[in-house]
Amino acid sequence: EYGIERPFGRDEQPTYAAFCAEAGQVFDLVVQCAYAWRVDGVPDGVPHVGYGPENHLLDYDLTGFDLFVGGHSWGSGHGNRRFRWFGPAYDEEWHFDGGGERPVDVAMVGSLTRPRARLCNVLAENGFSVITAEGLVWGAYNAVYNLAKMALVVTAAGDLTQRVCENTMQGCLVLMEGVVPDAVRFGLVDGEHYLGFGGDASLLEAAERGLSAELREGVVRRAKEIVGPRTW
Repeated sequence: EYGIERPFGRDEQPTYAAFCAEAGQVFDLVVQCAYAWRVDGVPDGVPHVGYGPENHLLDYDLTGFDLFVGGHSWGSGHGNRRFRWFGPAYDEEWHFDGGGERPVDVAMVGSLTRPRARLCNVLAENGFSVITAEGLVWGAYNAVYNLAKMALVVTAAGDLTQRVCENTMQGCLVLMEGVVPDAVRFGLVDGEHYLGFGGDASLLEAAERGLSAELREGVVRRAKEIVGPRTW
């Protein structure tokens, strides 16, 4: 937004003063995504906010932040008085239900890890039409899910992913693996807003139920009521 590409070298520590000098103005708020580095030298009185989308997998250091927002309500940072949880969300411009025909039973767009690929194969081998893809974003990502009745969600750490919101607003019934504590905190209930499963037989049963247009449309409608306000 301010034309700052990288006012520091790869091995340099970024500083508040460097950002202000590069932008030609003094910032009264610093918000950063907290990965390997942090903005150093933020003066007292200037709020320093960190965002860690993967606190379920990474051990973020909260030192120096006045407020830290995690992508998950558990994991590193949880319990710290400065920690808050955003919860997942979706982008109205790129995640929407086009209202067209859905000839495919199940879609899974993303890295085809072995667990994901195996479950996709289980579905395909039992007569469900499945579409998978890697590397699709924006309109292409949205287009694929708009072809599908259901979206398969298999997470890395039993967490509530962004795609639960995205796929719901794309009009898919979400098939979600495992017990997901954040789903309850978010207001999503198994059987009401998505269909959970805990093994191959359970997945096949959930997918079979999801073929019912009446059941699917009811679940998606209720889920959209919960997810709808959660935009980026």
